[in-house]
Formats: sequence, C-alpha cells, structure tokens
Amino acid sequence: MSGRKQTPRQASLENDKLRAEIAALRTQNTELQDAAEILKDAASKKKGLPKNSPMLLAIKGGVKLLWRTTKFVKGEVQELSFAGKVMENLDLGQDYDPTTAKGKAKITEWKHLYSGECVRYLNEHRSYVQSQLKVAANAWMDAHDGKLPKIGSILACMLRKVSTPEMEEIFEWYWDKYIPKGTGNATNWNAEKWYYSLTSTSAPQNSPNKLYVPASTEAFAVLCYEGCYKKWQDLWKLKKDNPGKRIVIKKQRPDPKTKNDGANSGDEGDDDDDELPETLVVYESDYSNKYTNPYNGQAKFGGWTAGALEKFVDNRTKCKECRALPTTYALESKTLESLRAKNGLTASSHAEE
Repeated sequence: MSGRKQTPRQASLENDKLRAEIAALRTQNTELQDAAEILKDAASKKKGLPKNSPMLLAIKGGVKLLWRTTKFVKGEVQELSFAGKVMENLDLGQDYDPTTAKGKAKITEWKHLYSGECVRYLNEHRSYVQSQLKVAANAWMDAHDGKLPKIGSILACMLRKVSTPEMEEIFEWYWDKYIPKGTGNATNWNAEKWYYSLTSTSAPQNSPNKLYVPASTEAFAVLCYEGCYKKWQDLWKLKKDNPGKRIVIKKQRPDPKTKNDGANSGDEGDDDDDELPETLVVYESDYSNKYTNPYNGQAKFGGWTAGALEKFVDNRTKCKECRALPTTYALESKTLESLRAKNGLTASSHAEE
C-alpha cells in the first residue's frame, strides 16, 4: 500500500473488509472445531453398531449394486475407497456436503465408521455368489453323474473358443445357467434379458457402458470354478453317499483347549436340506476352494490368496480382450438363437412373448 493518506470512506471500506475476513475465519474455525469433534467421536461410535439398522441395510443394498464392478477389496486404502463408492449410492442429506469443512469431516467420519461394514457385506455377498455358482454346478453334475466339465473347457468358454458339439453344450450351460449366478443380482440379469441380448454387450439403454455382465463377473465365476472344481465334485459325491443327511462345512475344526466347535465361524450348508433330520459335519480344510485359506476364519478381507487375485486380474484382462473379437459376436449370436429355439421364444423382447 502507498504512503498516501486514506480518506474516511476508504478507511471505512478497509475496516469492513477486515471485519468480513475475521468473521469468515471465525466461521471456518467453528466448522473445523465441529469437524474435529465429529472425527473424535468416530472411533467410539464404531463399536456396537446395531444390527439391521436402516443405515446397515442401506449399505448392504449399496454393496450389492457395486458387485457389478467390485469383487475384492484388499487393505485399508481400498477399504476406505470402497466405502466412499458405497456412500455415493446413498442419500445422506445436506450434512454431507463435500464443499464445506463440516461436510468433508462428516464424509470422513462415515467412511471410518462404516468401511468395515462395507467390506463385511462385500465378503458376505461374494460368498453368496459362490454358493449360487455351486447350485448351477450341482445341477450339471446331477445330469452328468457327478462330473463337471474340465477346467480347460470353462476357460475356453470364457475366451469364446468353442468349436465342437461337446463344447457348444458346455457353453450353452455356461451362458444359460452358470454365469447368471455369478451376477449376484437377479433383478438386473435374468431370463427376461439374457434370452434377448448378448452377454458381452447387454446393458441398460441409457447406460451402454454399464454392462449387466462385465468381464469381472465372468472372471470371478471362472476363478470360483477352478478353485472349487474338486470341492464341488467331492461334496456332490459325499451327499450322494449320505442320503437323508444335511452336509455342513465348518470353517474351523474343534479346538480342544477352548471347547469351541467352530459353530460360529461361517458354516456352509445347502439351504434345501435344512429339514433333514441328520447332519454330517465336515471341515473346510478337507473341502476347500484352492484359492482361499481355510484357516483364516472370518478374515476381514475375505481370506483369498494373492494367487487368487492375480488369477482374477488375468482372467478379467483376457475376457475383456476376447469380447472385442468378431468371433465372440458370432458365437454368442449363434448360442442365443439356439437357446431361444429350445425355449420356444420368438419375440424380440420378453414383453412381446
């Protein structure tokens, strides 16, 4: 500022400007103090979250929507990032305005408060999807004396390398029965859609890039098939050899020191066997997915091995590449025509049948 003397009006304007700046700083300070209190409370709030609260139910729905693109979360950084994506699917109101310091603090608090729940629900949904894939595998084995198609045949389906009548039969099952289970969302992907469009390209009309069955879904379904190939066949035979018994797979063997029988460690069983009078208990270490660690119990990030994640990424990359080939369009079009004929479908949409 020059050494010229200010007029009374200039001095008044300068004072008004300074008072406005001071008021803005006080407001910002108040917001930062509020933000500090919000973050300070996050750790204490994180304990004892009520089950089935509206927020947790909303999170569960948000996670289900994100299954289309997110199959695994590993580490604290990805955990918070995933929580942020879940949060974007929720309407939390004006308190979470990212343009204010208080809103930013509320967003940070929410991520730290609920990120663990987001990952837990993702792990649960992934287990649910794997159990649904097993349903499709069991149906195939029921019709083929307990034998699944070879792993190489399923990899060939993912890569759309189908050239024999035997492979055409397998690919039709893969398209019509197996992959739909991998989507984990019958609302978005069901017979009303997959008999009227191609798996590789089907998407909402207003969101053509949001595929109902992205490459990651196929990649995960194939990963499960390879990991559970022996497990599913062994369990099918075990069930056949023990008619009238419900098979329950416990994650952990009984601990003779603590008397813990593993009952609360994530048991797996067939829902349609719930009414059977007898239960046969076996253990995950004897019937395991080769890509998971049966000794991890309820691991926070799912218990999948590093090799599994590498295989998943490799599957996804190869699947994306093959989907762009002209031969893929030809194969899927031929398969769609065959399945529609077998189901007596002639219209261009389910609504017109």
